[in-house]
Amino acid sequence: MANASPAVIIHPGRHVTWYGDDTQRLRAVAILNALLGSWGRRGGFYRSERFELPSYPHPEFPVPKRTWRSAFPWEISSCRPCPSNGIYDATVPVATRDCNFKGWIINGTNLIETLPNQKQTIEAINNLDLIVVIDTMPMEITGWADIILPECTYLERYDAVRQVLTANHRLL
Repeated sequence: MANASPAVIIHPGRHVTWYGDDTQRLRAVAILNALLGSWGRRGGFYRSERFELPSYPHPEFPVPKRTWRSAFPWEISSCRPCPSNGIYDATVPVATRDCNFKGWIINGTNLIETLPNQKQTIEAINNLDLIVVIDTMPMEITGWADIILPECTYLERYDAVRQVLTANHRLL
């Protein structure tokens, strides 16, 4: 793969959920594609078409008074970024912290099985005001959702279905 880069692709697959470690698996696929230099390159992962989008008049975005860094100063280490395993830490209210997440939008992953501490994940879910899940199949996390939005299955997508022929198979 290194010899063929950047014209290399490590495809994440068509399944939305796999074995419970989906977030880390997809992160590894993205990192591997980045290391091979295939992002936005011919033969790589994304096409590099560009288009101009005219600006739409809108008010200035307000500057937040606090961020997750001020609420979780110990999380600024490169070893443990807040959005992955610390998501339930930011959701469960604590007396020493004056902010926490009120809603989750979950796309294509089963957080009940993916995050490492299931008991803590359920405690965090019980403290949410809204959970939106986007997926093709029912699974544990859809049972906790307030809103379920459909995702396209592979038959509904516009990308080509890959067909592999071996020496033992013939196309009739």
